[in-house]
Amino acid sequence: MMRRSRLFFALGLIFPALLLADPATGESAHYRTVRDHVGEGGQVFVYVDIDGYFTQLGHDLTTDIAAVAGDEPALAMWKQDYAALAADLGLAQLKAVGLSSRPLGPDRYANKIYLHIPEGRSGLLRVFGGSSHPFATAKLAPADTDLFVESEFDLAALYTTAHQLLQRIAPEMASQLPGARAVDAKDPVGEALAAFLKTPGRLTAIVRLQGSSAFTAESSEFKHDILVSLDVGGPQLLGYVRGRHPKLQETKTADGRVCYAFAEKGGLPRQPVVAVEGNAFYFATSAAFLQECLARQTGLPQAPAFQEALAATSAEGNSLVYASPRLFAALHEMTTSLPPLPGYDRKFAVALATLGKRFAKIDAPAVSVTSNLPEGVLVQSLGPESLRELLPVLGLATPDLAGNILRVSLPAYVAGLQWQASINREEAAIRDNLAKVSAASTAYFAAHADADEVAFAQLLETAPELAQLAPVAGEEYSAITVRRDRDSIDLTAPNGASAIYGRPLTADERKRIEANLALYDEAAVLHFSAHPEATSMSSYEATEAGGSLTSTPESVIGEQYDDFSIERTATEISVRTPGGNTVTYQRVPGIRWTLLKRRVQQAAAIRGNLATFYAAASAYLAAHPDESYVSGYELFGEECERPELPAVAGENYRSVRLNRNSAVVSIEAPGVGPVVYEAELPAAQADVIQANLRKLAKAAASYFKKHRDEKLVVAGELFAAGTEKPVAVAGEDYETLVIENEAASLMIALPTGQKITVPLR
Repeated sequence: MMRRSRLFFALGLIFPALLLADPATGESAHYRTVRDHVGEGGQVFVYVDIDGYFTQLGHDLTTDIAAVAGDEPALAMWKQDYAALAADLGLAQLKAVGLSSRPLGPDRYANKIYLHIPEGRSGLLRVFGGSSHPFATAKLAPADTDLFVESEFDLAALYTTAHQLLQRIAPEMASQLPGARAVDAKDPVGEALAAFLKTPGRLTAIVRLQGSSAFTAESSEFKHDILVSLDVGGPQLLGYVRGRHPKLQETKTADGRVCYAFAEKGGLPRQPVVAVEGNAFYFATSAAFLQECLARQTGLPQAPAFQEALAATSAEGNSLVYASPRLFAALHEMTTSLPPLPGYDRKFAVALATLGKRFAKIDAPAVSVTSNLPEGVLVQSLGPESLRELLPVLGLATPDLAGNILRVSLPAYVAGLQWQASINREEAAIRDNLAKVSAASTAYFAAHADADEVAFAQLLETAPELAQLAPVAGEEYSAITVRRDRDSIDLTAPNGASAIYGRPLTADERKRIEANLALYDEAAVLHFSAHPEATSMSSYEATEAGGSLTSTPESVIGEQYDDFSIERTATEISVRTPGGNTVTYQRVPGIRWTLLKRRVQQAAAIRGNLATFYAAASAYLAAHPDESYVSGYELFGEECERPELPAVAGENYRSVRLNRNSAVVSIEAPGVGPVVYEAELPAAQADVIQANLRKLAKAAASYFKKHRDEKLVVAGELFAAGTEKPVAVAGEDYETLVIENEAASLMIALPTGQKITVPLR
C-alpha cells in the first residue's frame, strides 16, 4: 500500500512537468502557431499535439467493435466508420491545443486556450457562430451592468451535424428529422424553430443588481433589472408567448414602444414585459428597463472597467461574458448568509465557504471572450484564477486518457450487448418449448377435471412428443410442474437465460378476474365520494370504502391486488397476470349514481339510529343528573334497556357519545363517512332566533352602506353603535356573531351544537 502511494505521488509530480515540457523545434508542425496565439513565458504554458489522433482512434474503434459485434443483426447499428463520425463531429480536424496563464497582479491572471483547426471549423464547432465581430449588443447595457452576456449560435449547424450522424447510424430516423422547410408554419413553436434553423442568432443577457444586499435571505424580493434578447425569430416567439399567455396586456413604454405585459408578476415586484423590434425578441423585468436599454446612447461600452477588460482580451469575438466585482460581492454575501439546508452536509458547507472566500477576493471585473479565428478557436479570460489550478483536471481530460478509456469501455459495452442478444435468442427458443408444454398441460387439465397440477413426467404419458424437446442452454424440462390456477410457466437455464410463457386465459378466468375488478370499481366510487380531495385509491383503502369489497379478493391465476391503485379520473381498471395477460374492466358510469343513492339511504338510516340513540341518551341523562355525558357503552350495558340500533354500514354505536346540554350526536360509518344527527329546536325558539338574525342582517346592511370598504362586521360593533341587542332564548351569543357583506345567508351556532340559519337573498 505504501509503495502504491509513493508511485501515485511520483506520477503526480511528473505529470505537470510532461504537460509543461517545451517540444523541440520542428517536433510539431502546429507548435509555433499555437504558441503565437497563447503566448509563452508566463506562469503556465501547455501544448498538446493531437493531429490525426481522433482519426486513428476512430479506425481502432471501427476494427475492435466490428470484431466484437460479429454478425449479430441487433448490433448492426454499432458497426460504424468511427473515423468518419469523428470527422462529422469536427473532431478529426482538430490538430493541436494550447493554453497559457500570465499573472497580471495579485489574484489577477490572463488565461488563453486555443484550439488549432487549420482546415476550418466543422461539425459541432460550427454551432458557436461564424467569424469574429464586434459585440454589437453591449450598447444596450447600462454602464453599471453587473452581468453582460452576448453569445452567437447557429442551430442550423447543429441540425446539419445531427442529420449527418443519423444518416450514418440510423437512416430511418434521419428521414424523419424535420428540416427548416418541413416545419408547420401554422404552429408557433414550429415557426420559431424554423426561424432559428434558417439563420444564425445571438443571445444577449443583461443583469443590473439593485440594493445593498442583492441576494441575502433577508432580501427575498427580487428587485433587480434583467433584459434577455434574441435577434432572430422575434415575431414567431412573440406569437408563441401570446398563445401560452392569453392574458398578455398590450401596453406602451414612455417613448411609445409597443410591449406586452404579463398579467401574473411571477413573484417579481414589477410587471415583466416582452417586445419585438424587427426580428429581435426582448424580455425585461419591467417596461422602464426595456425602454432604458433600447433608447440608450451611451452605456457599458463607454465604461472604463469594461474597456480595460476588452483591451486585455479582445474587442471582437463570438461570445462574451462580463461580470462586475459587485456581482461577486453579492454572491459572496449570498453564500455566507444561506441558512443550513435540510439534510445538512458538512462537506457541502465547507465547499460553500471555500467558494465564498473565492468570491470575496475578486475586486476587479472578470471577462471571457471566445473568438472564432480562420484557423481555430481562441478563448481569452481575465479573472482571479490561473489555469495552473486546473492542471490536474486538464491532465485527466487529455485525449489520450479519454481515448484509452473509450477504446476499452465501448467494445466492452458492445460485447455485453452481443451477449445479451445471444441470451435473448436462447430465451425465445426456450419460450417456444414452454408453449408446447403449456398446450399439453391444457389438454391434460381438460381431460382431468379434478387435477390441480401436473408434472412434466405425467405430461409425457399423454404427450410423448415432449420428449423430443431439445434443450437450448442446458435447461431441464423434467423439473417443470404446471398448475391449473396459474397462467405462466417459467424456466431458468444454467447460463442465466430465463423465459416465461403465458398461456391465453380461458373465458371463465377472464370473467372471474373482471368480477374482482368490478368490486374495486364499486369501492372507488364510494372512496372518492367520501374523500373529494383524493386523486387515487390504494388497495388497502378499497377494502375500507364500505362496499362489497372487505378484503383482498382471491387470486384467479396468480394476479396480485395488494399493490393495486385506481386514479379518480381512470375510465378503466386493469391488472396484469404473471403470464403477461392484461385483463381490463371498463368502469361503469351509472354505478356511481346507484352507489351514491345507496349512500344517501344509508346515511338517512344511520341518522334515524342516531335519533333513537339521542332519545335514549337524553332519558339516561335526565335520570342521572350527576352525569355529564353518556356513551353507547353505558346505554348498551347489561342492566340497561337497549335501543334497537341495527348497523347499516358496519358502524358501531358503542363509542357514540352525548354530552349534557348538547343536541348533536355523530358517528363515523365505514364507506359513508361522518353522519350527524341534530335534534330539532322547538319551533317557537327557532322563529325568535331567525327574527333576531334578520334584524341584525338589516342593521349590518346599513353599516356597510356607511363603510363601503368594510367586508365584515361583528354584531358587538353594531350594539356599541346603538343597535338593540336581541334577548337570547336558547343561550345563543349574538355578541361575537360575524356578518359578511352581501352574504347569502346568516347562521348562528347554539351552545347545544344546533345551528339556526336564515337566507338573506
